[in-house]
Amino acid sequence: MTMLWYLLNCSDENSVLSGIISQQTHFLTITTRKLQQWRVTHFSGTDMESVEGSDILEWLMTILHNIAMFEDNVPRVRDVNCIEAMKPYLDSKDNTIRLLCLATLADLVNESESEILKSNSEVITFLMWTISTALEIEERNCDGWSLVELARIVHQVARNDNNKRTVVQHGAVPLLVKISGSGNIEEQREAVRAIWTLSFDEQNRTEMIETKKWKVIMTLEKMSKSSDQTVKRISNKALWTITDHQKSLQTPNGGLEDGKSTGSVNRHIMISYNWGHQPMVKQIRDNLRNSGIKVWMDVDDMQGSTLQAMAKAVEQADIVLVCYSFKYKNSDNCRAEAEYAFQLKKKIIPLKMEMNYKADGWLGFIIGAKLFYDFSGKYPVEKKTNELIREILESLNRSTKVLVEVPEHVVKSQQEPVLQAEKPVMSGAKPTEGKTTVINTVRKWTPSQVEKWLDNNSLPKKLLGRLRGKDVAFLRLLVQECPSTFYQTIRDQLDLKDVKSMSDFRFALEDLDTDTHSSSSL
Repeated sequence: MTMLWYLLNCSDENSVLSGIISQQTHFLTITTRKLQQWRVTHFSGTDMESVEGSDILEWLMTILHNIAMFEDNVPRVRDVNCIEAMKPYLDSKDNTIRLLCLATLADLVNESESEILKSNSEVITFLMWTISTALEIEERNCDGWSLVELARIVHQVARNDNNKRTVVQHGAVPLLVKISGSGNIEEQREAVRAIWTLSFDEQNRTEMIETKKWKVIMTLEKMSKSSDQTVKRISNKALWTITDHQKSLQTPNGGLEDGKSTGSVNRHIMISYNWGHQPMVKQIRDNLRNSGIKVWMDVDDMQGSTLQAMAKAVEQADIVLVCYSFKYKNSDNCRAEAEYAFQLKKKIIPLKMEMNYKADGWLGFIIGAKLFYDFSGKYPVEKKTNELIREILESLNRSTKVLVEVPEHVVKSQQEPVLQAEKPVMSGAKPTEGKTTVINTVRKWTPSQVEKWLDNNSLPKKLLGRLRGKDVAFLRLLVQECPSTFYQTIRDQLDLKDVKSMSDFRFALEDLDTDTHSSSSL
């Protein structure tokens, strides 16, 4: 219990520790099992305060909530069947448990699962009651839930379109407007963010405009002049989604019809992406530019108002590359870009950035059955880049009727194919053993074998001790297939940033050929 209490407090709004906990699959599995075991006792009508150890239920749920707040952790929590384990607790008579369950499930469920929240009308009603109560209390919290946290729950519940209308029908908008009127910047940020998310539903937009007593437009206009840049930016984007962008699509000069751009001088390919995939997107951008294609990307071309720059970028684009993933689908910024491109009938080419992710909801509607290019790591980047460049150039040929040379190979790999058994990998490998043998052997390494390899090469176990044999084998493949991604990975995910640690690790991977021949000693 002491250790759980420690994890609970230290993981609160701590992305690093929450990420580490989420990687402990055995711990998450046990946690899910405990939730299932406590269900019978919890709903038996027994006074839980009299049951020894009953606090464990709330603490485990809080830890799961802390973990699920960060999108990178969501797939790992979903994989241990957490949704099914938590779902019954939406009907708990314990208000703390019920709200914890709602908050966690709101982070976890996808569009097809969102009915879980929509169908439980009472828990949404309870959420609104909790917000109303917190607004009346000087400390601005209710049962330990601050208005910042409560507004975030509204936002997360409304992530999926299936719930947007339900949340508004339960009275969320006036409460969010009231929160926005506070002098607390954190409260204002979460409130206007939730309003923006809700405004992506057409019926909600209409009510926000026509229901004057809600004062949505007036509040957003006031917040758009906030001294806080985040509040200011989100409020402006919410106003654009609710009013301005609808007007621009109806006026002759405001929006562009049938995907037409404003002239050859400013035409480009626009990349729409989530910042979580920026390293790979930059690599794609550079390859396109090296092939003579003009590319618009926010990190290079965002000048002046971010909203106006985004709208102009879409309007002047011949093609919009939608780099989609779970994070992209949950981002209001990305949705605004993708939906605007779709409404202007721009040609959209989807780029898949996350393995095992399938677009759903509004994103699935936009992508539909379009051919996508997989940059999730399943295939060599060079191969998919060449396919993408050919598609872009051929599309420009068709749309402009101007001949653009489509080369056979644009981006060439600097490395030999990785799995080529007839050739030795490095000078230290025996002629009779190739890369396939090395990789297959390392993949089967036990934790003790990995540890021995780290020791033999004087590599830091503090940073690399969590690697499995499969991970070492993958990194060996990666350094051959895509060196730039390899070095980005060891810097960002393994925290190997100085020359010495990077070179030690790189050459240790090269020495795997020798190590595998003496694997029995490992």
